[in-house]
Amino acid sequence: MRSVFFAVLLIYIMTAGCAETKPMVRMEQNVSLSMYQKYEVMAVSNDTGKNFEFDVADYTTQELKSQLKAKGYALVEGDGGGEKVLVLSSSLVSYEPGSAAKRWLVPGAGTTQATVRTTLIDKHTGKRVGEMVIPGSVGQGGLFSIGADKGILKTIAEEIVKELDARVKGK
Repeated sequence: MRSVFFAVLLIYIMTAGCAETKPMVRMEQNVSLSMYQKYEVMAVSNDTGKNFEFDVADYTTQELKSQLKAKGYALVEGDGGGEKVLVLSSSLVSYEPGSAAKRWLVPGAGTTQATVRTTLIDKHTGKRVGEMVIPGSVGQGGLFSIGADKGILKTIAEEIVKELDARVKGK
């Protein structure tokens, strides 16, 4: 009985690190993303007004590109791509790296959190076709949540691509 309790507790601790957050997505009326064949990821801007131990904006940019490639999307840069290119222009509007040690001592203390705003722009017309605001946080998990400072940015990039993918495929 005791080993079952500890196994359940261990599973809870390992899976409780990421808090579920709901993305906010707004699309312009009568716009379908299914027509876009290529995607351009602009460099993510750090709009937090703070400096961090690593380049959070560049890390998020690379994660967005990586997640799009993993889903099979064609990426372009600069003038390439033709007319059916969707530009992802993102900014890190909030970021707090948090502390796994503080989360270990007091769950909820030392929370890692980030919010990224992504504007979807038709490259040919220059018009905004949609916008996403994706928040994320890690407030539990203690020492199991070491690395959450980068992990939260990867999770947000995954969520951005998941939302984009759903709209491209008309879901």
